[in-house]
Amino acid sequence: MKIIKTAAAIAMGTLFAGAAFAQSDFGIERRDAYLDNRIDRGVATGQITSREANRLESQQSQIERMEARARADGRLSGRERARIDNAQDHLSRDIYRQSHDNQTSRNGNHHSRFDRRDDHRGGHLPQGASTTPRTGTDSGRRSR
Repeated sequence: MKIIKTAAAIAMGTLFAGAAFAQSDFGIERRDAYLDNRIDRGVATGQITSREANRLESQQSQIERMEARARADGRLSGRERARIDNAQDHLSRDIYRQSHDNQTSRNGNHHSRFDRRDDHRGGHLPQGASTTPRTGTDSGRRSR
């Protein structure tokens, strides 16, 4: 009876370890997306200049190549995972620093990724929307 309980415990441990490994691999992808989103938001708000964004995106591409090399053999070792985590930590710090360095983009979100994205969507505004600022009586207030 004791042997059966031990075997069951080992089987359950192996099952949960495999699930944790798969989840940690998903964590890398989720963090990549989150970091990419932070760069996009910084550019959109003007907190990150296009030059800074290009540098950060280059750094992110380097991390993605590191991930591809690590996964080439079909498994991600603890050492490879640690290197990727460290690189993502470094990128996260760099995004924070670039967002808070008091350099702002003069043209707002004029960054190549946004331009391509708008072209892909067709660049159309919803019907009735305008790109001109609202002033005077058409500013959203009702006149009395």
